[in-house]
Amino acid sequence: MNMSGPHLGGDYQTDNTVTGYDKNHLLAWQTAPAGTEPPGWEWVWDLKAEGSDATAVTLTYDWGKVTDQDLLAKIGFPLVPASALEGSLGNLASAVAG
Repeated sequence: MNMSGPHLGGDYQTDNTVTGYDKNHLLAWQTAPAGTEPPGWEWVWDLKAEGSDATAVTLTYDWGKVTDQDLLAKIGFPLVPASALEGSLGNLASAVAG
């Protein structure tokens, strides 16, 4: 996936590994710089139906499994601004709306 962010010096690529899936309920994945093993951070979309035409979505961006102390020392939190998280939810909404 093509990405961009100052924390990695501008433009870069990632590989994404699905870590959880339950149709219509959950999608979780870990991301890593292309060609490397995921260092532990994970994105999770948790979906809960609210009637026949609405879904509540909770987005979690979790660094709790990262053990690389050198990596953690190089970054600050929040790493991803709220606007980017909102954009991710907007991308999900666009994808399912067709």
